[in-house]
Amino acid sequence: MPDARVKFQGVAQKYIDHSISSTVNLPEDINPEVISDIYLKAWKQGLKGITVYRDGSRYPILSVKGDETPFQKFREKKFAIKSGADSKEVYGDEVMVTPTGKLTTIYHGKKEGLF
Repeated sequence: MPDARVKFQGVAQKYIDHSISSTVNLPEDINPEVISDIYLKAWKQGLKGITVYRDGSRYPILSVKGDETPFQKFREKKFAIKSGADSKEVYGDEVMVTPTGKLTTIYHGKKEGLF
């Protein structure tokens, strides 16, 4: 659905004097690579503005209180990441780049078997 939104806005924007923007609403556990792809596609379409809203990213604004999701529980945990001789602590939702250049988080990396 985000691809269709970007494509539609790119077509419509050609016929509008000023810039337009639209919001792409995404679930809270969306992979960072998807968000990156949305921005890159918007740029390639020549969009002047696009907003990405990840559910829960502005709690309590635009959010409804409920039970904690698995992602919410995971993002508060700290993990030790080793890179050669170096080690650093990161939270479960911190965005990082894999050796292949893909964006991910510890949460998504564990789900995908990267870690």
